[in-house]
Amino acid sequence: VMQHVCLILTPKSAACEALKENQITQDTIICLWADHGWHLNEHGHWVKSTLYEDATRTLLIIYAPRVGERICTTSLVGLLDLYPTLCGLAGLPQPRHLHGNSLLTLMHDPLARVHDAAIIKAQPWIPDEQPTGGGKTDKQAPINSHMGWALRTEQYGYIEWRHTVLHGNTRIFDSTPIGIELYDYQSDPHENQNLANEVSYAGMIRQHQA
Repeated sequence: VMQHVCLILTPKSAACEALKENQITQDTIICLWADHGWHLNEHGHWVKSTLYEDATRTLLIIYAPRVGERICTTSLVGLLDLYPTLCGLAGLPQPRHLHGNSLLTLMHDPLARVHDAAIIKAQPWIPDEQPTGGGKTDKQAPINSHMGWALRTEQYGYIEWRHTVLHGNTRIFDSTPIGIELYDYQSDPHENQNLANEVSYAGMIRQHQA
């Protein structure tokens, strides 16, 4: 069992130097991540609350002794996978309530798959003012407005928007989407061409809605 488990959000170089000085590098797990991405005027947005990849994709770097070095993967993972992964690396039992999957398999085989899809939801922000640097800042949309969900598979990104009404502390969603988006990341990695209205992709949309 590891003696030390550290979740470090300080600069990597300073953290690693401290570990070396204290001679605990081989007994320490380092995990570096962010909770979301950030728009820098992509699609006209300047914050985070969209369902485009610029806002939903984030970095994830894990260092664990005796696991391997410089293993990179493009497999779909989520931040819910961190808890079970750290449990596995530290030799601790996983609580039953966890929803994520351990990434230990990926740390040994970058071609492995731990998820068929990733699901993201967001309360949208709407374009508001013009900041000094150009583009648009965003302000949060009214809570009684709409909510979006994204289903990210290996090749496609499916996004669906629905009206929502707040009853007490419960949100009620309409059964019919008010907007649908579909992007093919092989031909359109920057999500510039919405394929949702293309007849040839009707089957792919039904597959992602199922």
